[in-house]
Amino acid sequence: MNDQPKEANHNVINDYRNRINRASVFIQHNISRQLTIKEVADAANFSPFHFHRIFFAFTGETIFEYQIRTRMKKAIELLIAGSSSNQIATETGYQTTSAFTKAFKRTFGCSPTIYKRKFLTNKIAYAKETLNHLAIHHQPVIKELPALPVLYVTRKGRVNENYNKAADEAFGVLYEYLNSNHVNTSTLLRLGILGDIERIDSEECRYEACFSLEKKPSFSDSKEVNEKTIAAGKWAVFRHHGAYNTLWQTWNWIYRYWYPSANAKLRDAEPFEVFLNSPRQTNPADLLTDIHIPIL
Repeated sequence: MNDQPKEANHNVINDYRNRINRASVFIQHNISRQLTIKEVADAANFSPFHFHRIFFAFTGETIFEYQIRTRMKKAIELLIAGSSSNQIATETGYQTTSAFTKAFKRTFGCSPTIYKRKFLTNKIAYAKETLNHLAIHHQPVIKELPALPVLYVTRKGRVNENYNKAADEAFGVLYEYLNSNHVNTSTLLRLGILGDIERIDSEECRYEACFSLEKKPSFSDSKEVNEKTIAAGKWAVFRHHGAYNTLWQTWNWIYRYWYPSANAKLRDAEPFEVFLNSPRQTNPADLLTDIHIPIL
């Protein structure tokens, strides 16, 4: 079976790849500045709202990761050439020397001074997980959905394109709240809204754990549980089979293969996931998740 749609327009995909390359070059040429996602997206002629996932699908890195890697590569060049940490911080876009040193330690596990001392015998290489072959062999189902009111709890943090930790914490709070109000959650639709996908900084990306409720009962007040409505609209819905920590693979397939070859236009709305069965009662390989992509 094929890993991409048979009707994929390779010319369009090549065009996307060229535009992603322009974005990469733009980042490289502006490492001393604090870039916004809009600036990088504009360099590649993409809408900033979905650009992050398109970039990751084609490069295997988030924009934030690519920016850090580019900065650290330049930092090592300057470090070996004899530049001071203060000079390196300025040229690689860090506002203070301490911020640069912290980023350097987080990347390489040691200070710039120690790295330089061990440079000849301790070269540090970057290793990126490659996109696995996916078991996606169908086109999405196109759905017109009505407005969907939900209760939600927010947590922040995306790690390697997964929100697992944020999702576990947010759903934990939400389950406790609903159970304390004697709500049978097994009958409710369970969703995850991926907020702030236009942000470069992965640590600040929001994840909203949600349960749909047509009408909110008279619950006790909660500082963490809030209400919102997912606006009515059209969605391309993709079925993901498998563990939640492999969801990023389907997201990548959508933005790398389906979107460039489809005649669809994306809406500036937050995509979301609907979890069709429970991880408490289902083997990870048998979990089903519907990914909803907003389209015009």
